[in-house]
Amino acid sequence: MLTGAPLFNIIPTQVTINGQNILYVYDATGVKLRKTVNTTTTDYAGNFIYENNVLQFFNQPEGYVEPSGSSFNYIYQYKDHLGNIRLSYKDISTTSTPNLQIVEENNYYPFGLKHKGYNTAINGTHHKYMFGGKELSEDLGLNTYDFGARNYDPALGRWMNLDPLAEKMRRHSPYNYAFDNPLRFTDPDGMAPDDYITSKRDGTIEIKKTDDKFDRFFVENKNGTTTQVAQLDKYKAADGITDLVTFPDEGKGFTRYGERDSGGDHSVQPKVAAALFGAINDFSSANPDVKVQFGDMSNSLGERPNATHSTHGGGRNVDFRYIRTDGAMLPVTVNSPLFDQGRSQGLINSFNKFGFNRPKSIGSFPNNKGTLLNNTFKLLGHADHGHLQNFNQK
Repeated sequence: MLTGAPLFNIIPTQVTINGQNILYVYDATGVKLRKTVNTTTTDYAGNFIYENNVLQFFNQPEGYVEPSGSSFNYIYQYKDHLGNIRLSYKDISTTSTPNLQIVEENNYYPFGLKHKGYNTAINGTHHKYMFGGKELSEDLGLNTYDFGARNYDPALGRWMNLDPLAEKMRRHSPYNYAFDNPLRFTDPDGMAPDDYITSKRDGTIEIKKTDDKFDRFFVENKNGTTTQVAQLDKYKAADGITDLVTFPDEGKGFTRYGERDSGGDHSVQPKVAAALFGAINDFSSANPDVKVQFGDMSNSLGERPNATHSTHGGGRNVDFRYIRTDGAMLPVTVNSPLFDQGRSQGLINSFNKFGFNRPKSIGSFPNNKGTLLNNTFKLLGHADHGHLQNFNQK
């Protein structure tokens, strides 16, 4: 039974089961700070978890670290493509030769209920973070996962709290998990399933498809981690079929230029946006002092923004400026002494790497010697800017 005043009318501050209580304390944004069950108090201090003021473990990118006497055990974790923790292991060798030992193995039914009856041995401390990488609250037999915004019951495949974004997905039950399709969709925080679009460093784009109203864009870093660079609302073009997002006016490593026509000129397909974010990340890693400048895209209906841009419909095509030697956010022609041919070519190479790699994907203009930038084709009227089209997702 839930008692007390639920925070934001969604997450409970007290749960009572057979006369015993689980008490929760949150900060003003809804992040859990403390849980008390009878005489046991668990404190959540970011990545550090304490029980009755004693450190239990702290998280790190490859797993977690737990105290072991006067030292620490480094526990590695293997996660599947949905973020579920499948295997935890550690090196128990006392020499330079590794000797790996499985600490705990987890196998799940599609909606997150853990398999039982095999591979149940635990060599060490039971780690409660499993399905979706979330904490399983086993206190008083509750057995629900804490996703942050809501609590989830893997035995039912349903949330225990009303969807805080229910008005955005009226055709779905406010208690459904991942649109009842957990093999395809994920719900990282209990708010809403969403597209995860990651631009890998090798130029590939990984998409985890969902059916909600916004997409999250990530880029892969040199060390293999990912960074979210944008969360963009998704909407349909005038054809009722094509998905579009509004590309930001500014962000890390890029800015926008040009007029704002009625209806806008900054709409692109999500996969094109992912290619642009990937190319920006790739180019900026070698040129941190330069911002990529993007111009006309499509308008919010997926149509060309004005009569002079006949090829900018469908959210597929994008203009960009060549790089200047002085770094100014102004146009530069290929024959100007301020034209930075080396960096402009580097930008072309990044676009080429992220899917603009067909024979006529990148348009540019020849200089006075008749020379074009590599991997481009001649396009009249583009002496001071380039043109991206014919995107080819890897």
